[in-house]
Amino acid sequence: MYNPQLRILFLHGLESGKKGRKARFLKEHFPLTAIPHLRHPHLLFPSLYVAITALRSYQPALLIGSSYGAFLALFLMQMGVWRGPAILLAQAMGIIFPRDRLWLPRHIPACILVHGTNDTTCPIEASRRIYAGAFADDKNQRIQLWEVEDGHSLNKAMLDEKKLFVAIAEVMARVEQRTSAAGKGEIYTNEDYVTKTGSALLLLRCTLALLGSALQNLPVLLWQLSRQLWRKRGDRRRSKVERGVSNN
Repeated sequence: MYNPQLRILFLHGLESGKKGRKARFLKEHFPLTAIPHLRHPHLLFPSLYVAITALRSYQPALLIGSSYGAFLALFLMQMGVWRGPAILLAQAMGIIFPRDRLWLPRHIPACILVHGTNDTTCPIEASRRIYAGAFADDKNQRIQLWEVEDGHSLNKAMLDEKKLFVAIAEVMARVEQRTSAAGKGEIYTNEDYVTKTGSALLLLRCTLALLGSALQNLPVLLWQLSRQLWRKRGDRRRSKVERGVSNN
């Protein structure tokens, strides 16, 4: 059921922001959506602090993350900072911490992983591993994996084809189903979704966990860094060639 008053916290990706297509789509259809400004991944810890502070102050009913924002969302779910429903769009955990972070915590009431089969930035295999490692006894399908024919942005499937509407309705229906079964009635905003631990202490815990994961995934991180540097070098070469051609 469409609820325009649903409180959503959206964590955007690196190539996006408050003015990105997903952000504008959510703001248009769900005016109460909050969109904190995240920093570049080189400033990961400030981004974590911004996300933690936004969760604690806004207390949303639903957390949505896209790419880098979905990486942050998944990590905060694993750390117990967020215990509510979530939608993870093209999560980037698989290219950052693939060795020890491809899992979902059991306390999540509902989560939908959405990934494009043509995603060459963050391959879909990581989301498949997360889903495969979810709960064998998940009879109510609290955890779902949607494989859509799209690339990394997911704009075609989720925005043009309006599947983001369907995902939001589906995940909230699972929450209502679970809440009703517990005899508590419908809940759209629940402060229990966010841990009561202070932001500074949470950031410290998350920092230590990230450092541990970074050590375990060091070869992968070095490989990703070398790929980025090589790509930037190629971009500079192409721009020089293009400038030379235009000058001629």
